[in-house]
Amino acid sequence: MIVNHTMIPASASSPKNLKTRYLTEDIPFGLVPLASLGDLLGVSTTHVKTIIDLALLVNQTDYWKESLTIEKLDLKGFTAEQIKHLVNE
Repeated sequence: MIVNHTMIPASASSPKNLKTRYLTEDIPFGLVPLASLGDLLGVSTTHVKTIIDLALLVNQTDYWKESLTIEKLDLKGFTAEQIKHLVNE
């Protein structure tokens, strides 16, 4: 299929590199904690971990070491119910 007419705003631009906040903020403060929580609760986060590993390769940053984890949040050993209670306090 050929698209003859596309409407792209003149102000539209793409990042110049992959060290954008979408990776440098969302990975360490969103996806790594999510994967870490999944590990704690026995929930598979295979796809999330793949995205984290790809970002690690692209940005040469060990997000697993530098990000928020269950251990850094002092939640290691907590149950799902205990975490829900903390969140709802």
